[in-house]
Amino acid sequence: MIKKRLDYWRAWLAEQFIYGCSVPKVKQVLLRSSDLDEKTIDAEIYLAQNSPYIQGGKRVAEMFHKREWLLKTLDELGRWDDEYREIAIVDQAPNYEDFKKEYISKNKPLLIKGGASHWKAMDWTFDSLKDKVGDIQVEILDERNKNANFELDKQKHVKMITMTEFIDRIVSSDASNDFYMTAHNAKNVTKNLVQLTEDYGDIGDGYLDMSREAILKRSSFWMGPEGTKTPLHYDRMNNVFVQIYGKKRIQLVHPFQLPYLYNHNFVFSAVKYLDQYDEAKYPQAKKITPITIDVEAGDVLFIPVSWLHYVKSTESSISHTFL
Repeated sequence: MIKKRLDYWRAWLAEQFIYGCSVPKVKQVLLRSSDLDEKTIDAEIYLAQNSPYIQGGKRVAEMFHKREWLLKTLDELGRWDDEYREIAIVDQAPNYEDFKKEYISKNKPLLIKGGASHWKAMDWTFDSLKDKVGDIQVEILDERNKNANFELDKQKHVKMITMTEFIDRIVSSDASNDFYMTAHNAKNVTKNLVQLTEDYGDIGDGYLDMSREAILKRSSFWMGPEGTKTPLHYDRMNNVFVQIYGKKRIQLVHPFQLPYLYNHNFVFSAVKYLDQYDEAKYPQAKKITPITIDVEAGDVLFIPVSWLHYVKSTESSISHTFL
């Protein structure tokens, strides 16, 4: 236990020196926050300052700082343009070649109002889904409220349930983030519910590969009660988000603003929820300029690769994402 505690502070100490923090400031924090005595602290600071591993880490950090500087500079320049903090909204999907040129290649989000309103899936109700697939076993994430890091610990929350049981729970639930069908469940759920995708259609010529193989490999059902949340993160592929039932509020953050969002763990931000975070702990996050949109049934949202997004269901909801 003592070694584990010491290793924690050694890792913290290394991080501070790599980022350029001064010895007096680091020592002050250790004296105040750790249970290490001053002699041990002085010895650890000496070892860290003279470690070739720390020197190597500083060189890597210097490259990182240069890239952060570039992103911050591009963000500052982008803010001169009013469109930088806006999202294009259209009533009809553009020609696919125009879509590639104006949105995919320029890494710009697009909301197509009613872009999927002609899909048969827009007629789904919870009762009709119970009739269609109620007996099918599906995978969900459950008891998320017990774990502040549920998004990183997803596998611990996997549970099998019938669609009827799942739907009944949604219908009878108040606003809740405790249970949700997400992309983590896709391998099981998309295969078991693939028959439902027969009620899907196109968006525009070339937008989606609707073959069964593509749906099974690169798409995900999302289903849950009002109040479900997906913490702030980015995707490493372009994302076509289709809202089938209910409504979601989505906040998008330009990738140039990533330096303000404490992205220390894979694609996730330590600032999980843009409508509720500790400004004292994450002061840089106050610099971001999120774009907030409500996505309703029938709407299609294009989320470009690397755009951060925080998603909250404002009603019981069914969505499908295509990567």
